[in-house]
Amino acid sequence: MKVLLSRDSVAAGDDVDAHDEVVGIDAPDALTLIERVLASNYLPKIAGGNATWVAVSHKPVAVCAQQWPGPRLIPWQPAACEELLHAKGGVRLHFSYLAQIAPEIVLDILKRTALKADED
Repeated sequence: MKVLLSRDSVAAGDDVDAHDEVVGIDAPDALTLIERVLASNYLPKIAGGNATWVAVSHKPVAVCAQQWPGPRLIPWQPAACEELLHAKGGVRLHFSYLAQIAPEIVLDILKRTALKADED
């Protein structure tokens, strides 16, 4: 499938290059898709080894941490690629850089966050 990738910059010098890429990745679900993006070294490695990222496709989908062996899905988010944001003929996936915030805290906050208020 066609995947439109983008990511935040990690430092001033990182702004020199654009971070948008279009790649082809076969994946049966969102977790595998994110794992394959991570395996491609699309995200830069940070000195100290403690970078935290949130994979977003319209809504936060997973937390990725340089110190973790793999991404962790946010449980209330869709796991199927068909449910991710589609644009320009592909799946849109952005990685938001959260510096060195502890990924466990980020995941816990996102698990508790309601993105839509209940209607009365």
